[in-house]
Amino acid sequence: MDRVVIKGAKFAAHVGTSHEDRVRPQEIEIDLVLWLDLRPAGKTDSYEQTVCYAKVHGCVSTVIQSGVFALIETIAERSAAEILKAFPVERVRVTVKKPGALASRNVRHCAVRIERRRGE
Repeated sequence: MDRVVIKGAKFAAHVGTSHEDRVRPQEIEIDLVLWLDLRPAGKTDSYEQTVCYAKVHGCVSTVIQSGVFALIETIAERSAAEILKAFPVERVRVTVKKPGALASRNVRHCAVRIERRRGE
């Protein structure tokens, strides 16, 4: 199956397990992989036959701006659900990275990665 990949999208999110973490926005980075048949777009060179990268980004941004989260797992799950609802994709992989999670311990980032399929 073909894929659309969006890598390194940065957002400010209110996320963390402590109140202090959730009060101020923290940077998170999201990678997305969307599985869909890209043959129609490739054959017709038609924008309508694929997914709009900006709309996918906007969908994830709306999820992040919708609230305060304790876990990046929740951001991943809600983002996957909204993408499957809004776009004609068969499967989505969402990776949410939190660079600041263990920065004091010289860890580049902590992350979660989930995959969800339409109909699951």
